[in-house]
Amino acid sequence: MTQQDPEIGKSVVAAGIRTNYLEAGQGAPLILLHGSGPGVTAWANWRLAIPEFARHRRVLAPDIAGFGYTERKADARYDLEYWIDHIVGFIDALDIERADLSVTPSAAL
Repeated sequence: MTQQDPEIGKSVVAAGIRTNYLEAGQGAPLILLHGSGPGVTAWANWRLAIPEFARHRRVLAPDIAGFGYTERKADARYDLEYWIDHIVGFIDALDIERADLSVTPSAAL
């Protein structure tokens, strides 16, 4: 029996990009955004914090466009505008009206 990779969570199309994200807990949404360094993913940056936050919140941690298991578009220009559009698309795709955001201290977003 093979265990599923814990970095692969749910999937949604956000701003036209197939987006991998982790979700845990219930309550008011908290979106966790990782930084933009080599090898970063939602899991790599937030795996220890997600269970703690999920005790009181609905935690959503996407792999931002260009990182992790989220689709990479060949013609994309990975810059601040692209990443913002992606995160706004993510929020819209999940029909979230209001959420808190948290970023890793080294996040370049």
